[in-house]
Amino acid sequence: MSKPSILIVDDRADDEHGKLIRWESAFELRIRHPQDVTAQDLQVATVVVVDFRLDDPWKERDERSTVSLKPMDGLALTAVLRSHERTLDGSPTAFVLRSAHLADLSPSFPPDSRLHVLASQYNIEWVLDKQADVDLQMRQIGSLARAMDELPKDWPVDDADETGEIVGDWLHLPEHRWRQLARQDIEDCHPPLHEMSERKHGLRLVRWLAQRILPYPCFLWTDSRLATRLRVTRESLRVALGQGLDARFEPAKYVGQLHDFEEGTRWWRAGIEAILWDVTGGRSFDSAGTREVLNQDCGNSLVPLPLSQPVLCLDYNFRFRKVPYDVADAVRVQPDDWPVYAEQAWAATEDARDEPRLAAAVIATDRHRLSDSTPAEDD
Repeated sequence: MSKPSILIVDDRADDEHGKLIRWESAFELRIRHPQDVTAQDLQVATVVVVDFRLDDPWKERDERSTVSLKPMDGLALTAVLRSHERTLDGSPTAFVLRSAHLADLSPSFPPDSRLHVLASQYNIEWVLDKQADVDLQMRQIGSLARAMDELPKDWPVDDADETGEIVGDWLHLPEHRWRQLARQDIEDCHPPLHEMSERKHGLRLVRWLAQRILPYPCFLWTDSRLATRLRVTRESLRVALGQGLDARFEPAKYVGQLHDFEEGTRWWRAGIEAILWDVTGGRSFDSAGTREVLNQDCGNSLVPLPLSQPVLCLDYNFRFRKVPYDVADAVRVQPDDWPVYAEQAWAATEDARDEPRLAAAVIATDRHRLSDSTPAEDD
């Protein structure tokens, strides 16, 4: 298999080469100053990574008087490069903005929790924190490049069912009896099935997965979401997975595109529910009984949560809290970017009372609970 082709565009190209040279064994890596990028570079690149700040003196740009020929930052340069890339034959190309100054792009929220929103806002595939660990950055770039390289070469015309099958295969949806349920879950999340007729259109699929699926609880669950479903602590679930429970859940493990884009394992929701149904004889919503059965696989490692109905909650920066709350101590929220197909978003009532920005996202039928002195039952 050929190595993914990565183009790094940075006004400090020599410095970047020193930092990234050890990755040349994993990637076909080109590191260019903006003025040195060629059409050939764009044509062969699977992912183009552009630095946001272009502050170093750049004679060929700075001495021009025509402002339309002077890209002052990476956003402008990305738009120029993308416009050229569209005219070239070849595979689709993903564009990533990389910056050590993400706060300049996201003045309202901590950018590390809103990278998918920033990427969508600026019409690119992803945003990277240049100050993050270099191995993490390159892992994400590599994951994105592999997803791009594995896009289907041909798309059926006006056949949504066949397109859905192709998307399922691209996501490595396994051939288990719950495959059709998982396919329906995928379709409920509005993949761009009707927009793809050429290979370059597959870029929309990659963007959908990175920006509209992985950041939200939908047909793929994180370990935290799985632990909440089982009503056990996240720490005990991780121990249990290392002590035998992983074999039970292996058929539902997500190994498709971007599976290694972020830390942790993801799981097919439909697969988990099917496994739980089978092992409990149809009593999968009996949490104590389910835990008893699963503990037989992992030496009683699963520790129950002291909550009657746990939910994962967003904090005032719209990041998931590590510890769930009971539904009696939470309110439903609808953040601006939250997809309609994602599972219900929640916030701790105490957080929503203290933070106006979070309170503004509480749905109308739960707002009365912000002034109640005692928790109310969920509607």
